[in-house]
Amino acid sequence: MKINILLFTLLIACLAACGGGNTPKGVAQDFYNAIKARNFEKAAKLATPQSVPFIEMLARMPVSEEKPTDHKIISVDRISDEAAIVTFEYFVQGTKKEEKLKMKKIDGRWLVDAQLAKK
Repeated sequence: MKINILLFTLLIACLAACGGGNTPKGVAQDFYNAIKARNFEKAAKLATPQSVPFIEMLARMPVSEEKPTDHKIISVDRISDEAAIVTFEYFVQGTKKEEKLKMKKIDGRWLVDAQLAKK
């Protein structure tokens, strides 16, 4: 269950001060807003096709009592013209956390690349 909470927290924590637009930061913000609102259909549209099973798993999870707060994107690192890493921080029960979210550019659109870990 703690792993499920961590995964949910990871996705919820992807946001910026201002969202919108076809940029890694903007898509991360929109994705966060969709997950926070439990609008998993919209979140799936902002993610790579390979990420959809992960988002579907999140949709089946109960709402966590441990809600992240004070989300903030602290950096966006362009790896290439087609890849970026969005680093964000947030707090869970007063403890500061930092996570990285992979972004991919596919057919001119930036998308979240949040996939289930392979065994």
